[in-house]
Amino acid sequence: MSSIQPQYLVLNAPAGADVTYSASTKGYMTLGQGANATSPIKVLNITSAPLQGYVAETLQVTTLTPAAFVAGNVYQLTIGQMIRGGVVNTVNVEYTAAAGDTVTTICDALRSIVTTLTAAGQIHVTPSGGATLILTAETGNPVFVVSTISNLTAVATTPGVAAIGKGADLVAQGFQSISEVPVAGTNYDLVIINYSNEVNDLNTIARTQVAQLFLYFNEAGASVAAFRTALNTALFNATGDAYLQLKKTAATIA
Repeated sequence: MSSIQPQYLVLNAPAGADVTYSASTKGYMTLGQGANATSPIKVLNITSAPLQGYVAETLQVTTLTPAAFVAGNVYQLTIGQMIRGGVVNTVNVEYTAAAGDTVTTICDALRSIVTTLTAAGQIHVTPSGGATLILTAETGNPVFVVSTISNLTAVATTPGVAAIGKGADLVAQGFQSISEVPVAGTNYDLVIINYSNEVNDLNTIARTQVAQLFLYFNEAGASVAAFRTALNTALFNATGDAYLQLKKTAATIA
């Protein structure tokens, strides 16, 4: 058994006509249309087709409250964040309280350090607040980790969530699609179709190739409901076609 390079298909305006399947095709399915269509896939050879729906980005917000002011106390936290390029960066933020400080001036000092680190591109977090230190992740870097806390109490006011299926992120990946390319500002659901093909070498010995098709489709397209219905029919035997024997009769691409 061998593997072949995965294929990528992007449908910016998915419609029912993007799924070609009927009894006359003897159990083969084609996705896309015309020159932008995939090669026929035998549905019986599909082992799984999990759906990853679009997930919107949520920016993390963490609030830190200083302990009561004591001159000489060190108010410290560590911020870890995966920045663009997949690099995890960790920075230390600390301030030693001096006579005359208050919890607000302590937070001001910590805010100043975070602002400087963000301006330098070491993290992507915006500080705010008054008598507390409020940290908010920036767009594109929605999650961070606060640890090594000294004389501060941290509460994750809003947990961060990384976007999945965001058009701008797919554009940045630069993968080669069979048809269209992702569009920034469009959000995509993803179905990963895992299947196998039998191929014959020149000596007629049959062997199996494992393949994947990454199908990205506009989750808010005008005709996306018809596309989902057509895909469900082909993948999960919604019409009882004799050529389809997948044991997934209750499954749907929701």
